Amino acid sequence: WLARQDISDNIFESFVTIVEQTISAELKSFDTEKLYVAPALELTELGFLGASLPKDFREARVVMYAHNPIYYVEPQKFMQTPQSTGFTIVGGKILVGAGVQGTGSLSVVYYTRVPHINLKNLTNAIIEKYPNIYIFGCLREAYSYISDSEKASLMDTRLQRALEEARVDADTSAYSGSVLTPLSE
Repeated sequence: WLARQDISDNIFESFVTIVEQTISAELKSFDTEKLYVAPALELTELGFLGASLPKDFREARVVMYAHNPIYYVEPQKFMQTPQSTGFTIVGGKILVGAGVQGTGSLSVVYYTRVPHINLKNLTNAIIEKYPNIYIFGCLREAYSYISDSEKASLMDTRLQRALEEARVDADTSAYSGSVLTPLSE
C-alpha cells in the first residue's frame, strides 16, 4: 500500500499494536466478548471477597453471582458501604459486596482486548470481519511515521468510518432476529 522498503517488520508491528489499542478502546462487539467464571471468591487484601480478573479483561458487560445479576458500584462508594449488594473493580480484581446474597459462582461476561496479530498469530475475529479497520489504522500510523499528515488524516477518517460500520454491525447483530408482531384477538 505504501510501496516503501524503509519500514521494518518491527516498526510495522508497532503500527498493528497501536491499531489494536484503538480497536480495544473503541469497539465493543460480540467478537470481543468472553465469559469468565471465577473458580472461587477469596478474601482480598482490601478485606472484601473477590477474584482476580483475566489478563485480557477490558470492561464488564454482565456480572452474575449465584445466577443473579449484581450491579457496578464506584470504588469509593463501595468502600464506604461494606454491605453493598453490588460489585466494583480495583487493581485487577473484582470485589463483591457483603450484601450480595446466595451461594454459587461469580460469572462475568466481559469485553476483551483484541488478540494481537503477529507472525505467530495471523488472525483474529476483528481482522476476519472488519479488515478495513486494520488496513486504514496501519496506514494512518505509517503515514504519521513518515510525516505525511494529510494522508494520515485521510486514513484516520477512513478508520473512524470503518469503526463506526463495525459498531453498527455489532449493534444490528445484537438485536437481530425476527420481528415480534402483536396478534389481535
